[in-house]
Amino acid sequence: MNSRSSLRTFFSNLRQKRIVEILAAFIAGDWLIIEFVDRILVAHYHFPDKTIDITFITLLCALICTLLWRWFSGREVPRKFKLELVLIPLVVLITVLLDINLLLHLKGPESETFSAAKWKNSIAVLPFVDMSPQKDQEYFCDGMTEELINRLSNIQELKVPARTSVFTFKGKAEDIREVGRKLNVQTLLEGSIRKIGNQLRVTAQLINIANGYHLWSETYDRELKDVFSIWDEIALTIADKLKLTLLSDEKTRLVKRPIDNVPAYDCYLRARAEIYQFSEEALDRAIQLLQNGLDIIGDNALLYSTMAFAYWQCVNLGVKQEDYMARSEEYVNKALALDPDSPQAQSVLATIFRDFRGNLREAVRHYKKALALDPNESTALMLLAYTYIIDAGMPAAGLPLIERFKNVDPLNPYYYGVLGTRYLFNNQYEFALDQFRKWHEIEPESPPMQYLYAMTLAHAKENEKAFLLVDKGAKATPNNIFTKMGLLLKYGFLKDKERAFREMTPDFQKTCKRDMEASYWVACMLSVLDARKEALDWFENAINRGFINYPALEREPFLENIRGEERFKKLMERVKYEWEHFKE
Repeated sequence: MNSRSSLRTFFSNLRQKRIVEILAAFIAGDWLIIEFVDRILVAHYHFPDKTIDITFITLLCALICTLLWRWFSGREVPRKFKLELVLIPLVVLITVLLDINLLLHLKGPESETFSAAKWKNSIAVLPFVDMSPQKDQEYFCDGMTEELINRLSNIQELKVPARTSVFTFKGKAEDIREVGRKLNVQTLLEGSIRKIGNQLRVTAQLINIANGYHLWSETYDRELKDVFSIWDEIALTIADKLKLTLLSDEKTRLVKRPIDNVPAYDCYLRARAEIYQFSEEALDRAIQLLQNGLDIIGDNALLYSTMAFAYWQCVNLGVKQEDYMARSEEYVNKALALDPDSPQAQSVLATIFRDFRGNLREAVRHYKKALALDPNESTALMLLAYTYIIDAGMPAAGLPLIERFKNVDPLNPYYYGVLGTRYLFNNQYEFALDQFRKWHEIEPESPPMQYLYAMTLAHAKENEKAFLLVDKGAKATPNNIFTKMGLLLKYGFLKDKERAFREMTPDFQKTCKRDMEASYWVACMLSVLDARKEALDWFENAINRGFINYPALEREPFLENIRGEERFKKLMERVKYEWEHFKE
């Protein structure tokens, strides 16, 4: 009887003090506040992810303190000891300590970034025009453009947009002010090359974007053997005309000649032109050209690191993956033995650790080393940002890097790819679709873009639009790995197991199993298809390969069909452990 009376008294007090109404109001209000912090401050303005934790703990403290105050207030019987005067300060103290701890960790490894460069000036090197009679020196002009970009990037005070961005203007007669606006630079360097036999004529002119005036122009009539001296003179003249103060090591790097042999350098330039074709046949030609260069000059760090890069691109295309990845590693180690300070070699080695060994810690270490050697190495910037944001689930560390990548390579569409995938993993589909639309405008035929765009549309329950993108890719690039993954997505939603598994050819499986993200996506699509054992096998492979984005895995709706499986739960415990320790 006493217990029933006490229970009635308890519920009576809840009603009188309006505890339930207060609790409901706090839940509704707190949810809105947390949504604002997550979707606006964190997602849009890139506040650290721990801002959500700090907000939640602070709101919980406010709720507990309010409930305690309401529960003990209005008591008619005088009390010598007021318990709420102890409990409320205690709750506040615990909250303050927790918030301070989270704030201190904002400065820890999770938010580690590289300091932004302090640019005094900026210049874009536009692709040099081939003025040779036979118009057969395009590779030479492109190579010389890239050479100048690389040299000028060594000047800390000078912002130099990367190759990908400036080459979007190749062959286009666009107003210089518009070019300057798109690249966000103050000056442009443009010129032409006329090569006949061993005779070389190079013209170069430096233009002020603001008024269109020439700051400097020069014509060099030299023999081909003097090509390196010409680039030395142009680079040093630009630094002088822009009134930049060169440090001693910057001046050394500005006139550094990684290949001081014209025939070997010609092989290198031809090989770079082939690599940018991104086809198996072109890469084979590139590897042969690089070998020709090595036969001419002997051991050379730049040729070795470029050979490593070429083999890595072959692996990306699914060509002899085990063999070619081993060769990529062999050549990158040769390059580093000759030149430990090669940013390109460090970046390729980092990618080997990330893509082939599933070792994110070592990948991050080598990407950081590449950026320490060259803070504007755009590939390393993008891939380190991608590793943090997508693979490791640490956007607080990656988002500042991707913003720097956009600064260095402003027209590179992969900026939208990384940011879009970040929003996709965060279940923010409207934001993700916005990024993929921008990527689509630049590269409408890109298989990775089509797949990620279709995947996001499917998450947003716009299946018809997703299937249209998949079918478009299937017509244009039927054998591409991303196209096949798109078809797997489509058949998964149509519950067509026969056609889905038909797309999973041995070559497709071999390629995807090497890649952590591909394995993750295949697991998602097999889960949608309700092929649970196969989905769990691919999910485990993704984790073995290094995919530890625990927050994304917790939120992923496509994994719902396997989320209740005991094997899935154990794998998630492992991911959580590795994710938490990776941040330390």
